[in-house]
Amino acid sequence: MFREIKSLLHGAATLCITMAAAPDDKVRLTITRVLPKDEAPAADSPLAALNEPIVVTGTADELDVDLPGYLTQHIGKVASMRTTFEQLEATLESERKAAEARIAEQKKRGQSATAKTLPASTKPEPVSEPALF
Repeated sequence: MFREIKSLLHGAATLCITMAAAPDDKVRLTITRVLPKDEAPAADSPLAALNEPIVVTGTADELDVDLPGYLTQHIGKVASMRTTFEQLEATLESERKAAEARIAEQKKRGQSATAKTLPASTKPEPVSEPALF
């Protein structure tokens, strides 16, 4: 089990494990990764959700059997989601740069990226209020 827990330390300065009594002779285990401030994602970043605490509840026997597999599965999912987010951010950054380059090229040729020939606007006819009687 500690091999799986050690995997959670990757990139974390500290790993806090809290165990509390729960109803029906069960225990609640909370595992929280504390990242260094310079590596922690911004609070509004989707990556911040990947650093949420792991909370599991079960009997001591259930946790002995199931926790290592659960942690391995959780670590794999988090790594996969992190990779997906990083790829998405890279794609969005690339698209942003390409759009900026197109806008700069259009401005260079004397065209405004937002200016288009629009038809002359026509004024709408005023609507009279309907008579009630």
